[in-house]
Amino acid sequence: PSLRIKVVGATGLRKADIGPYLSDPFCVIEVSGSRWQTPVVKNSLEPTWDYVVETSDYELGDRLDFSVYDHDRIGKNDLLGRHSMSCAEWGYPLGFKGFISLNDPKCKFRTAKLQVEIGPLP
Repeated sequence: PSLRIKVVGATGLRKADIGPYLSDPFCVIEVSGSRWQTPVVKNSLEPTWDYVVETSDYELGDRLDFSVYDHDRIGKNDLLGRHSMSCAEWGYPLGFKGFISLNDPKCKFRTAKLQVEIGPLP
């Protein structure tokens, strides 16, 4: 089935930049080998993206992978959290609107969340 995925924003991200700067977050969405990326939001721990992807690559049983990173101009981007969902978790064919918890390998007790909307296209 074809899907519409909207990454609304994130809350509770950790500070990953040096000094007074917070993080420059962006989200990567991966589905069935396809990859999309939101724009970077500068100096924020609560970014809003309202980024929409429509794809026909999704097959039942595939996972939706969301990864939030801190963009770094020099060096490797820092992973701020990730979440993977199956069709059962996002409620195919009804869809899902809400927050999902992000697993941050550097901060296991942080409660960062990603707000998403997922549903089949007509």
